[in-house]
Amino acid sequence: MTFKFHKNSALLTLALIFLASTLNGATTYPDPNTLTENTTYTINSDETYTGAVNGGTTLTLTKEGTGTMNFTPTDTTAPLMNVNLTINAGKVSLNTSFLQYSFFSGGNTLTINNGGEFVTTKTDAMGWKAISTWYININEGGVMDHTVAGNESWANARITLNGGELKSTGNGAYHMLEGTKISVTGETPSTISGNLCPRNSAGLEINVSEGSQLNFTGTFTNYGGGGLVKKTGAGTMVMNKSGGMLSSFRKARSGSREPSSPPPPA
Repeated sequence: MTFKFHKNSALLTLALIFLASTLNGATTYPDPNTLTENTTYTINSDETYTGAVNGGTTLTLTKEGTGTMNFTPTDTTAPLMNVNLTINAGKVSLNTSFLQYSFFSGGNTLTINNGGEFVTTKTDAMGWKAISTWYININEGGVMDHTVAGNESWANARITLNGGELKSTGNGAYHMLEGTKISVTGETPSTISGNLCPRNSAGLEINVSEGSQLNFTGTFTNYGGGGLVKKTGAGTMVMNKSGGMLSSFRKARSGSREPSSPPPPA
């Protein structure tokens, strides 16, 4: 059953959403071009959004259920998409390159909880021109995956791994631009199995809190001959794979003094 939502009728929208939920066991939503309100949407079935999702107010989305929510917006020219997204179950797939623009604007948060997965299927799908700090939280059981060979570049991102996993099954690399940092918290070990490319003039800081552990099974890649990785914090970082930049890996002299991993043999 298909419902047509009138943009200017809140009561009709609510009534049809309730009716769709009752008949289909899942929530049906308005045309994606109307997704500009400060509202939480719960998505229990496969959905594809092709319209713009930017607006003057923050769009708050919550993904539930085992289905896949596909973002395939046709308009990627808005510099600030202003989205807060929480994935509690199933998958959210971002299928468009935002390139020099940004899917998440300053202050926005992407949270991936147990059973949830966020996937990027295009080069720089999330955009690399964030002008202020934004946040990625990957909690225990949550996964982020870059599935193509191109870059996924982040500026001013604060990535927190709390038992979750950051991976890149497409063999592309996460390019860590200015202002981007990684923190590891919680008692459950976190994993980075993806490729990281530090492009921050101050170095990519990976802070592992006391009592936490990061298992790094990915690869550090080089870009233009630069990039420094700095491990801080009293927690443990286990290096399980030698990467192209492993010889440049250093333990910053702050927090505990556990020895850093030695460089690979010449």
